[in-house]
Amino acid sequence: MQLQTNGILFLLPNLLDEGNTVDYLQPRVKEVVRNINNYIGETEKNIRSFVKKILPEKIQGELSIELLNEHNAEGDLKKLIAPLQRGYDIGLLSDAGMPCLADPGYQIVRLCHERGITVVPLAGPSSIVLTLVASGFTGQQFTFHGYLPYDKIVRQKRIKQMEVDASVKNYTQLFMEAPYRNNQLLKELLEICDSKTVLCAGIALTSSKEKIITQSIAQWKKMAIDLHKIPVVFAIGR
Repeated sequence: MQLQTNGILFLLPNLLDEGNTVDYLQPRVKEVVRNINNYIGETEKNIRSFVKKILPEKIQGELSIELLNEHNAEGDLKKLIAPLQRGYDIGLLSDAGMPCLADPGYQIVRLCHERGITVVPLAGPSSIVLTLVASGFTGQQFTFHGYLPYDKIVRQKRIKQMEVDASVKNYTQLFMEAPYRNNQLLKELLEICDSKTVLCAGIALTSSKEKIITQSIAQWKKMAIDLHKIPVVFAIGR
């Protein structure tokens, strides 16, 4: 009797902006989507939209979609990879950009490694990486902090520490905020950071409104810019 071979977990890059076409992704993404029906991601709507954009002729009713978010327990995660252990391939998606960056997908990847299941990452757009390489800051040493703490005192301490690490250690500091709080975060950065500290904002990357701005806090204070509900990745460097 032949033993069942595990399926493959494909880490699929999603588009960063709804207006992007499939040309932003490598051709292999379409090939993988054509051959798999099992998906794991943050929201069903975004997974179905992704598949429809990549391969419009794909029959949506044949898709098996499991959700991965902050509500999943450890037992749920094991159930999510069960199809892999039955020999079916699965595509892991984030709502935007690369999975496992600023989303919970890493938990699935870790389980797969523990169980000897092959993980195949496919390259695609990442607002974090795009901001880093376009910032003018060092890419040799950097730290991504994800979303900053909600508590104001803790958040401000984190900002000051990032400023020190960027200035003294020359580690580029990357971080983000929920889009509806971007203006508030920018206001705090301008109030807390030294006027000579250099701040980069990767704004609406890969969209028609894309902007990448790197300048000192003193220069930022002279600008009038509205970041409300716009996806932004921030970076502090030197």
